[in-house]
Amino acid sequence: VDGQPLVKDFRMFSLKLTKRYEFTVGTSEQHQIAIEKKRKLFLAGLRPQQYRVFVDGQLVQTHEGQ
Repeated sequence: VDGQPLVKDFRMFSLKLTKRYEFTVGTSEQHQIAIEKKRKLFLAGLRPQQYRVFVDGQLVQTHEGQ
């Protein structure tokens, strides 16, 4: 956020297919941000992953890529 890393996450192994990151941005006008990262079941590190970005509970962006 604003050029600074907010979450550090490194996973070698996980059974969960979806990881959700939630945080608040802003000072005078705050917004709730959620980013969902969904991976494929097999060979997840070699296949595109889906990202969904929510602002204040509303889906605003989807992206598929590494």
